[in-house]
Amino acid sequence: MTTQEKTLQLKNIIINELADKIGSKVILLDCPYHGNVGDILIWEGECEFFKITNKKILSQHSLFTYNFPDIPEDVTICLHGGGNFGDLYRAAQDFRIDVINRYPRNKIIIFPQSVFYENKELIEKDINEFSKHHNLTLASFKIC
Repeated sequence: MTTQEKTLQLKNIIINELADKIGSKVILLDCPYHGNVGDILIWEGECEFFKITNKKILSQHSLFTYNFPDIPEDVTICLHGGGNFGDLYRAAQDFRIDVINRYPRNKIIIFPQSVFYENKELIEKDINEFSKHHNLTLASFKIC
């Protein structure tokens, strides 16, 4: 399989798994307004996904620029993927939990993440917080 064929295969898996779970209007939160090029490329891929699937991005914010306005219930909240789920970068995880708690009526999608916890008690705490939301998807894919 060529690189182009593999890229297309992965793109199709992501579109097939996520496109129908996300409404036509989205906001993207936890955008990487920092210098990690890998995170910025993931963000670019998320924006391309929205474009390909005809989703309208209403706004994009980092955890530092977001002030928690009222959001209509028909807007899907998407949280940036990457590698900050758990306790290594706790500010990002606390932000996700805050979003989940403040928007119980919105559909929320957390794009794929690397997960790391040292503190096992925080795993239980986070599971309890995430399980309170009734329309939350933590995107994960088995890609072989």
